[in-house]
This record gives sequence, C-alpha cells and structure tokens, in this order.
Amino acid sequence: MRYLFTATAVITCGALIPLDRLYTVASNPPLYDLMSSFTIRDIKGDHLYAHIASEYCITFLLFVLSYYHWVEMYHLRQQWFRSPEFQNAFYARTLMITNIPPKYRSEEGLWKIFQGLELKHQVTSVHIGKAVGMLPELVERHNQNIEEFEQVIVKHLKKDPRGRTKPTIRVGGCCGLGGRRKDVIDLHTFVFQLAKIHCYNSHV
Repeated sequence: MRYLFTATAVITCGALIPLDRLYTVASNPPLYDLMSSFTIRDIKGDHLYAHIASEYCITFLLFVLSYYHWVEMYHLRQQWFRSPEFQNAFYARTLMITNIPPKYRSEEGLWKIFQGLELKHQVTSVHIGKAVGMLPELVERHNQNIEEFEQVIVKHLKKDPRGRTKPTIRVGGCCGLGGRRKDVIDLHTFVFQLAKIHCYNSHV
C-alpha cells in the first residue's frame, strides 16, 4: 500500500495536476479559479487521454504489486512451514477432531478411530476435551470482582490509613443516588464464595 500510494501520488500530483493547470490556463475557460485549474473540470478533447493513461498505469501497478507481494507471502509461508521451529512445535503436530460419535467419546475410542484410518504417521497421544460450560465467564467475573474490591480498599485506606472503620460501597441505585450501603469485605467475600461454587459445579 505504501508503494502503491506513493506511485499514485507521483503520477497524479507530478503529472496530471501540472498538465491540468497548463491546459486550463491556456484554454482560459469561463469562471475558472485557482483551485479548479488544478482539476479535471475544464479538461476536454485529447487532453483527457492523459487521465485515462494514468488510470491504466495505476491499475497495472496495483496488479503488479499485488502479484509480487502474493508471491513473497507464499514463499514466506512455505519457508515457515518447513522451518525446524515449526516442524518441532507441538501445535504443528496436533490435530483437533470434532463431531465424534457418542460411542467413541473417550481416549480409547479415539485410538480406535485413528487405528481404523491407517495413517502413515504414528499417533503418539490422544486426549478428550471436557466441556467447561460457563467456567471462562465465571473466572473473568471473579477477576473483575477482585479488581473492584482492590479499588475500594485503596480508596478507603487513603481516607482512613489506620483502618479504624470498615470500607463500604453503595449497591444499587443510579448515578450515586439511592441504593444501600454494604460492607465491602462481606459483600465481596460472598461473591467470591458464590463464584467458587459456580466454577466447581460447572467444572464437575
């Protein structure tokens, strides 16, 4: 894109704009000003072929650059796939299989599937992924709860460095109005325990 826009700027700003300016001044059309003299507005006749040729040049340049960089990306991809780093990587030798029939949804069942395929390369290990349900969402909610708890504690310690009072937070309401004040430690402790219960049930 850098090369394409640079070449386009050279063709248009370096060639077309001066040609448009010279033609407009020479033909002296009615009601033209400084800005319009740099445009194609008053260009007529054979001078339009300069714009057509420029469009063909820009289009051809786009095709050439696209092909060149496509070839470079192809060689780069082949070089990466054949590199020792990729060949020795664990994920490069890992295959994920979905839509497994219920009777084969075990490690022994997967072994039978691969043995029936008669692959050229030997399969070293198989693993069945477990459905975790809402576990990622609950972990994220747990982390967010910890951050909110830390923010409240930091603000409270700035106001009361000796910790003579318990930190509180307003729950509910809108824009700081309404709601009820609750103890932050008790509230977040309850949320921690609730999240752990949900995470355990989801994992089981």
